[in-house]
Amino acid sequence: MTPNGGASGGRTIRRAAASTKAFSIDSEGNFNSTFAERFAAIFGLDVVNFEAPNKPSQFALLDHFGREVRLSNVRLEELLRVEIYRRGLHSDAFLRENLRPAPVSRAAAASR
Repeated sequence: MTPNGGASGGRTIRRAAASTKAFSIDSEGNFNSTFAERFAAIFGLDVVNFEAPNKPSQFALLDHFGREVRLSNVRLEELLRVEIYRRGLHSDAFLRENLRPAPVSRAAAASR
């Protein structure tokens, strides 16, 4: 993986295919976060896109990093479910504090 300057001046991460299994879901459904954490620490969550082609990987990355994680390789027909989960509205996300919407204060609600 190498950062380089893109057209927008930001950094892009080139995918190394051999490394992608390092932070995947294993056969028992366990998420190995060590490599993903390292990536996030080095490059930042605002730069890194994690491939998440299926529900277990999508939910595991959202559970671990929260709603700000960038996911790629999400099938179009799964996009709505992923975004509902990201916003804490999916039944599986109710107990995840990092996915809950921020509470609305009474003053903010009254001004609407």
